[in-house]
Amino acid sequence: VNDLGAELWELKAGTLRVPFFGAECPGEHTASGARRRLVLPGIVRSPASSDRAARFTHVFEKRTQRTPRWEIDKALAIKRQDRR
Repeated sequence: VNDLGAELWELKAGTLRVPFFGAECPGEHTASGARRRLVLPGIVRSPASSDRAARFTHVFEKRTQRTPRWEIDKALAIKRQDRR
């Protein structure tokens, strides 16, 4: 795992990289007021906390030592969009 800054990290698997950030788990309230968990692509729930998750933004192949700025910008744009 590499720290990309701005509370953004990347998982590594060979030459593939997956940027991610911490997020609140999505859910919706039922008629009784109970919260029902939603399963959405790109979100993995934390086993330590039922309301925290990791949001995977996209996958790219890393071909240089440094993570390309446009890949970081893409992940940050997804993070901003999710937080709206």
